[in-house]
Amino acid sequence: MLHTAVAPSLPASVVTHTVSGYFLPDSLAAQKEKEVVVIRQNHLTLYRVKEAPHSYVAAGLSSVEQLGQVAEVSLHAPPLAAATCRPLRAASDIVVLLFDDFHVSFLQYSPVTLQFNTVALVQLDDRQLSLDRCPLSAMLRVDETGTYVAVLAKRSDLFFFPVMEMMDQQAMAQAQAQAANAAAHTEPKPAAFAGSEETGVTTPSGTTAAAAQKPTVALNAWGDEDDEDNDKAPHPRTHLEAPNREQSAPSKPMTSDESNVAPGTASSEKVRQAGGTSLLLRIGSVTHWCLQEVKGALRNIRDVQFVASAGEPLLAFLFEKQPTWAGRVKLLEWRSKTVESHMLTCSIEWMKVTLANTAAPHMLSLSEVDGLPYDATSMTPLPAFQDVPSAVLCVSRNMMVHVSTKSGYGVYVNAMGEEQARSLKSSAVSSEALQWRNASQATSTDLVKVNLNFANATSVLLSQPTTPGKALAVSTAAASASVGNHSQRLLVITEEEGTVVEVHLQSHGYSVGSISAEIVMTGCFCSSYAAIDATRYFLGALNGDSRLIAHTPRDPCKVLQKFVGLGPVRDVDIVDTTSTAAPLGGEDDLHDSSVETSPYADLFRTVELEAEPTMTPSQRKAVMDIALCSGSGSAGSLSILRRSIRSRVVRQEELNAISVFFLEPANPDARKRQRDVVDESERGDAPSASLVGAGAVLHSHLLISGTNFSILFAVRSDSVQQVRGAALSVAARTVYAVHVDWMPGLLQVTETELRLLSGDGKRRLASTEFRTLPAIQQASSQGAAANLAVSALLVAEMRCVLVRFTDGQLLSFGLEDAKAMSTAALLLEKVTAVAWWKSAAQDPRQRQHTLVVVQSMDLIFYTLKSPQAVQRASSFPNFALIPPFAMEGVETPVVKLRERLNAEPLPTVTHLSVFDQHENAAVSAAPTEATLVMILSTGELVTYRVVPADASAPRRCVKLVYHILDVAPEVDVVESIEVRKKRLQEERAHLASVTQQMRRCSERLVPFCALQGRHKGIYVCGQTPVFLVYHYATNQLVCTRHHATSAVRGFAPFHSRHVHGGFVYCGEGFVHFATMQPFGELLGSSGWWLERVRLGCTPHQVIYSPAAHGCFVVVSRPQPFSPKRAPFDVQLRMVEDEEGNRVPHVVEPVSLPPLSATSGSPVPTNGRYEVQLFSTLDWQRVDCLALDVNEKVLSATLMQVSRDTTMDVAHRSATAPVCALATAYPLGEDVTTRGRVLLLATSQQGGQGMQQLRILHEEPMKGPVTAITRVDEDCIAVAVGGTVRVYRYDASKGVMETTAILYAGAYVTCLQAFRDYLVIGDLFHSVLFARYSEEIHTITILGRDTNSISVVSSDMLYHDTRFGLLVADDARNLMCMSYKPRLLEEPGKPPKVLESLLSVTGEYRLAGGVLLKMMRLRASAARSSSVAIYVTNMGEIGYLVPLGDQTSRTGQWVVRRLQSEVAHAGGLPPRMFLGFPQDDPLRSLKGDEWMLHFPLLEQLYRQDLRTRKLIASAAQTQLERVMNVGATVSAELGHI
Repeated sequence: MLHTAVAPSLPASVVTHTVSGYFLPDSLAAQKEKEVVVIRQNHLTLYRVKEAPHSYVAAGLSSVEQLGQVAEVSLHAPPLAAATCRPLRAASDIVVLLFDDFHVSFLQYSPVTLQFNTVALVQLDDRQLSLDRCPLSAMLRVDETGTYVAVLAKRSDLFFFPVMEMMDQQAMAQAQAQAANAAAHTEPKPAAFAGSEETGVTTPSGTTAAAAQKPTVALNAWGDEDDEDNDKAPHPRTHLEAPNREQSAPSKPMTSDESNVAPGTASSEKVRQAGGTSLLLRIGSVTHWCLQEVKGALRNIRDVQFVASAGEPLLAFLFEKQPTWAGRVKLLEWRSKTVESHMLTCSIEWMKVTLANTAAPHMLSLSEVDGLPYDATSMTPLPAFQDVPSAVLCVSRNMMVHVSTKSGYGVYVNAMGEEQARSLKSSAVSSEALQWRNASQATSTDLVKVNLNFANATSVLLSQPTTPGKALAVSTAAASASVGNHSQRLLVITEEEGTVVEVHLQSHGYSVGSISAEIVMTGCFCSSYAAIDATRYFLGALNGDSRLIAHTPRDPCKVLQKFVGLGPVRDVDIVDTTSTAAPLGGEDDLHDSSVETSPYADLFRTVELEAEPTMTPSQRKAVMDIALCSGSGSAGSLSILRRSIRSRVVRQEELNAISVFFLEPANPDARKRQRDVVDESERGDAPSASLVGAGAVLHSHLLISGTNFSILFAVRSDSVQQVRGAALSVAARTVYAVHVDWMPGLLQVTETELRLLSGDGKRRLASTEFRTLPAIQQASSQGAAANLAVSALLVAEMRCVLVRFTDGQLLSFGLEDAKAMSTAALLLEKVTAVAWWKSAAQDPRQRQHTLVVVQSMDLIFYTLKSPQAVQRASSFPNFALIPPFAMEGVETPVVKLRERLNAEPLPTVTHLSVFDQHENAAVSAAPTEATLVMILSTGELVTYRVVPADASAPRRCVKLVYHILDVAPEVDVVESIEVRKKRLQEERAHLASVTQQMRRCSERLVPFCALQGRHKGIYVCGQTPVFLVYHYATNQLVCTRHHATSAVRGFAPFHSRHVHGGFVYCGEGFVHFATMQPFGELLGSSGWWLERVRLGCTPHQVIYSPAAHGCFVVVSRPQPFSPKRAPFDVQLRMVEDEEGNRVPHVVEPVSLPPLSATSGSPVPTNGRYEVQLFSTLDWQRVDCLALDVNEKVLSATLMQVSRDTTMDVAHRSATAPVCALATAYPLGEDVTTRGRVLLLATSQQGGQGMQQLRILHEEPMKGPVTAITRVDEDCIAVAVGGTVRVYRYDASKGVMETTAILYAGAYVTCLQAFRDYLVIGDLFHSVLFARYSEEIHTITILGRDTNSISVVSSDMLYHDTRFGLLVADDARNLMCMSYKPRLLEEPGKPPKVLESLLSVTGEYRLAGGVLLKMMRLRASAARSSSVAIYVTNMGEIGYLVPLGDQTSRTGQWVVRRLQSEVAHAGGLPPRMFLGFPQDDPLRSLKGDEWMLHFPLLEQLYRQDLRTRKLIASAAQTQLERVMNVGATVSAELGHI
């Protein structure tokens, strides 16, 4: 049984839902720009408009309006729908999320904790619908006032409930008690809605649900997630069913703000101490209607919308009375031969929910408008304008229809729409041709206009209705919503091409009289939108980038800002983009020289197969990047992703160093050479004042220190030279070194001495031994020699240096002159870590010199008044516990532990640094004063965002980044107790020595600026070193790994005349001078780097060829469709000749010309596929090969072909990589689909090093080739429908030989191979596990899964002696299947392997989309183990890490405990949403265990230190073993 951990790394970036509202209290009070919540699959991000800087306003300049990120959170499941509501007494709007047909969550952003709090959870009654099957998603709608919520479940039943008000927990408990008493004395009625006084927090049995005080109670508010606790109350669904299914479906108890805040936020107790209150949302009673019982024809619902109304809520239902499929579109009546139009139409039903003067809400039918197009996909609610009442706009393939409660007016855009409009025999809807405002567009024959398709189009209402929360008067709304006097404007954005059409609705009395349009933009894709104000809109796209646009009279769709979107993803591969590889065609010197001199040189190049380059696994791992085929149409691109910063080593020295310091003068003019100054004077430039009278030019210096040595180097313009006769102190390790500008000189701080050197480092100006100081002698109990200097920092503003010692003393040494160093002032005691905050205020006049000190258990800010005195400014009590949230002056709560756990020492903060170069807090969307970076004694890296004091709360610190630096991964080994005990002692001793060496590096947090000329941040040394790079878009430090092969002990920025923006880092046995490899831009806060290659067409497959150092990219472009068969698809007919013999005759196919664009009808298009070859060095297209007409590539792989080595001079590989394509020719249901296998290779063009594509071989097939993969060395497995064949290509003969065949299933969707084992995934029949035998030419089925699973991707992973099959389906499910061999043993015969059943051992449900592909790699930590990188169709990238038994057992214990002990974002219990859905009690899958969800395990690391111990102890394990689990998974996350 294989245990697997799932670790998502890069969240999905395509936008699925977008809502806007006043989510911040200050914006709700101002009523100006709205905030936007963008939902990218399961990742929520809050944006707000950045304020213009005061400098721009004062200068009268127009600043670029952009959105800035405020907060983000990841959920355990993707929402199906999202909306905004505003209950009574709410400080800000609330986000409503629907996760499935029956679970609704309410989130409110807290400006105190800077996270989304869950204020309510509603679970709808699913008993009567649990067995219903509906492939369409549920719908969530909120009315324009933000008061009423409607959920359309299973597209047949409607749940309706109001949101009441916000109240605290005590008032909520009283309301629940009153409602329970009222329910106890009142006989329940079929419609149990008791007006607005009824609360929705009672249990179905009528008992009182107490306010949730403990996290365990609150997390189980939805109930279904914990089936193992038998001692709890019974399942709360026990109330009687109403006979007519119109009943109150009560919601579950509301959750507290403390127990459902997002991970990393403070509890409600801390918020109350700061003056805030923990509020909950009160929900009214839920009313359930079965729509067919309300009206029998109301079924096959496609859309539902709230429409603006002056009174009670008004609902519009778009439905179809008779379902439509492809065979019924042209249904004819057999006598009259006319189309039965009444069966091919949609209708809109107008319903009003009555609330006043009734005991329960009722749904009344107002009217029905029929005669709409049968292909209507959606509708958009429109407010009233002029005399036209509120209505909806329906869009279909060829028409747009404006529908009110009584009639409709539609327009068609082409001849098909005209034919459809004529066949609609309805008096309620009138239709005419669409009027084009642009004369050239009216007569244009461009395919963009001719093939205009409004199906699933997004309609953006430009004329905004009145403010939600106020009564909508029709006359007021008409005056405010209309643009002009008689028109209403919209932007209709098509789904296929992203064409933006500006639509004008012109009023004519009480209805719309005309609809005109104009195409204003193409290539702007949009799936959802959110209005920020009257002119600015956020367009979220599922295809490509999202946009912030502004609607102006001159430019109706002006793009202000773009947001990167990687999706939809179709294929992925690992590529090498380094420029150190051999260029294209750079191996000519390895061939026989006589070949180039012969007249057959060009012929040789066209038949020669380029050899596979020889690279070790470590070399391959150092150059791996990920290439994604993302986007479609004009948004198609090739996205190259990298998760680390790679260094380009300029110079390498073999030196066992610990620390490295770059001593640089602060004045840049002081580093200029004398001839540069002379050149400037000759040009007429005035010399700098700092150089006037300067006797010598100051050089930068580099100091490299080890355990017992210190070497000083002078960095000159052309070289780095060692300073001979340097006056350095070499008796002890150098702790700190810096250039003192005002002396000028060099300052060296060792463990035992403080020394000041001259500017060239050759003369000692002054020195002070620490053991001679009175403060050291008096404070040290073990003697002055044992009290060593640990760290130091220079305070240039006060001209002093602060030195911290092992006993916690912080001494200050003055540096006004050389004599001032002899005396020291004791500033503080019991100091664990200290840092210098250079700019505590943005205004220079208010800037103070601040010391950030971790003293005892507190974080204290001191103001440095003078070198001898400090003043306490503020403090964060108990901050040394590393809490997820801390507030200034508020004590962090301390968790009570058992006596044994309480006696264990807690980790301490060993290193501290402050990053203060953030965006100006006055104009930033996420105000941040600074970022605190800390390293704990356990080898953990933690960063805190310091938020300035505001109207919501005082200054506070929020934990952001967590990274494991020095924790060794755990390795499971089967051994005896004595051997294990000895091995553990050796490993701990080795780890202690290595860790001690790492902790001796006093400068493990090194700030840098101008890295590669543009990046700034902090470098963190450790076993897994990282760069904390400042990301301007998020205004925070982003953790990205340094792609170093070993641990880094010291780091320093470095630059010279020839090295710009470089750095120096050292480790065990090496010192590297390097620069950062330039690569793209940071992608959000995930630490991934992105570089995109714009294609302008749809990419489908990407295959990397190491021999050509390039990528085969399969793309398609739309072209007019022509029904042309495959060239090898020959149709034969038997005819008789003159003698009466039957002979075959080739039937020539009829070639029909494509439909003309001037016909008035849409021109059918089909994708024309082609293969493009890109060089990965510069991503330039080298060559292109067009495939046949109507040929589609379904799969691709890279196979190995044996090559001829007779002409090789040097030793080269005997195999060559060849790209194999699996294609098909789909022409419709009435034509047999053919396919072929194409083998593509590259060859040199004219001997100039350029590559060109050539077809090595083509093999026609009788059916479509649906999947292909490489088997063994030079074989490929090909799936044709449900048949799997194994072929071997003979390069000498140029033929493909069939070696084995297997009839697998119905339709093979994916093939994966590991050596000679095959995993065959089927569209209907799950997977087969088989083995290919080359000797006997057979494929033997070893295992089979009998479940009905539609397989999308599959692969194999192994760990030690265990392996498992990972299978992903189209419902986001990921399952791990185990295989147990079944043998038939007969006496005297060898055992025979029988077919066995595969068992589902692990289950997991991906929140980031459907798993598209897995790429198996070798593990870094374990020798005989693998790891896989997975990519979903929405662009999420993560890792699948196999674990050992002990590691998995420890992780499962802790994760099971965390499900009830830790708050989850959105109130989503992991067990309910990360496991398989249990909709069908008979067919639902159930695994033996859940795969380890690593983000859930990370929530333990984000808790404070005492809470960690408590949770680990409750899980019956040790915290050290839990840390090893995290280190095991984290060690495998650095391959890319």
